[in-house]
Amino acid sequence: MNFGQKLPLLLGGNLREKHHRGGHHMRKSYSKEFKAKVAFEAMREDKTLAELSKMYDVHPNIIRKWKEQGVEAFPDAFSRGKSFEPKEAEYLKTIGQLMMERDFLKRAFTKIQPELKKKRKSS
Repeated sequence: MNFGQKLPLLLGGNLREKHHRGGHHMRKSYSKEFKAKVAFEAMREDKTLAELSKMYDVHPNIIRKWKEQGVEAFPDAFSRGKSFEPKEAEYLKTIGQLMMERDFLKRAFTKIQPELKKKRKSS
């Protein structure tokens, strides 16, 4: 590295330049299972991207991108000509089951919610 390349670093160049200088910059990588899990959580919209970001230690923009990719890929799950890997079929089955359970619990909660409010007021 010549003096012209070192000068920005000596003058307080940005952190990325300093970090790359050693050649040890490692990017975080995530398994496709982890991405699917986080993307599915984002699709459910039970938590905000900020909450999911803190929960999974992933930047909200990355979670948003994974969610968009999941939404785009989801229609392909129903195409006739495509055969699925066993894991993909298992994921789709799990997603369907979780969505049914969520809907059931939402309906059950809305039915008992007035009773809970009455109990709180009388306590």
